[in-house]
Amino acid sequence: PRRTAGVAAGDDSFRAGGDCAIAGHTSQLSITCEKKIFRNVPDIVENIVKLIIKRNRTFQFLLPAVTGRSPKPRIATSGRANRRPRSVLGASWWRRALWSVMIGLVLGGMTFGLWWWRRPDLLPPPLQDERPLIVIDAGHGGVDGGTQGFGVLEKDIALSTAVRTARELRQRGLRATLTRTTDIAITLEDRARMVNNLGAAALVSVHFNFTTASSLVRGVETFISDPKELSAQRAVANQLGVPSDDPAVGAASTALADAIRTAVCTQARTADRGTRNRPDLAVTRRTHCPAVLVECAYLSNPDDATRAATPAWQASLAQGITNGLMQWSHSLPFAPTGHRIPAR
Repeated sequence: PRRTAGVAAGDDSFRAGGDCAIAGHTSQLSITCEKKIFRNVPDIVENIVKLIIKRNRTFQFLLPAVTGRSPKPRIATSGRANRRPRSVLGASWWRRALWSVMIGLVLGGMTFGLWWWRRPDLLPPPLQDERPLIVIDAGHGGVDGGTQGFGVLEKDIALSTAVRTARELRQRGLRATLTRTTDIAITLEDRARMVNNLGAAALVSVHFNFTTASSLVRGVETFISDPKELSAQRAVANQLGVPSDDPAVGAASTALADAIRTAVCTQARTADRGTRNRPDLAVTRRTHCPAVLVECAYLSNPDDATRAATPAWQASLAQGITNGLMQWSHSLPFAPTGHRIPAR
């Protein structure tokens, strides 16, 4: 590289000249001075200054060793001092370009191979879960607290019992889902629509009762809607594989209610208050599957209210509802959605 260099040491001036030798990526410029660089330093006889241009574009001056109290030399360079010589860059640019191309090809091939291996049209179709779906509806919620007795709020214990029931069903190997898992308000129409959109095999709506007639009334009570709305009636008939006017359509919900009520009474050791027909209940009337509303206890009764608030009794209710669902499915002449619910 072309450089001009000037060295000043005290009041002495001199001319400097030299040539550059390139070895690999480092350039070295040797400057031979006509006079001694250091003034008043008789023990230094060298007059050669080396300028090394390293790969990182920095300069390094190698001066003769200075002993004693020598004045600090001042060295100045002019020209393109911070630019790498063209010959240094030109010696390896094609190697870098070749490596860049090779790395790009490898990465591109790996990306294309991964995309081809994971192409959606090449993946096997996901397995469909053909097990019947049981929907557990926790009554009330949100601004609708339901009934209340002895400090127990219906919406809270209904949600807790429903969650335990869904968990128990899953542990038995069944599919189960909830209409709500938090304290939110859902209209009756939305609950029925949700059940129908899911294609449920059965619906169990969990509630707790209250009466002003007497605080001695206690026990489990179940409600159904027979007949259902026309569209729901036809859907249940199609689910069971029978004509829409077949008595089995209404009997399916009745059998479900009886099985759950009996199992809950046995498991929770409470009174059996029977099954009643309520065609005006929207959730059981509009759903396209056998549906039952379970009044698990009377919050107007102090014993029922106290027990209903305990996790242990809620677990007993959940086990009873699950047992009833199992018994109901195996007693049907036609299994819901064409699949038998497996026994425990």
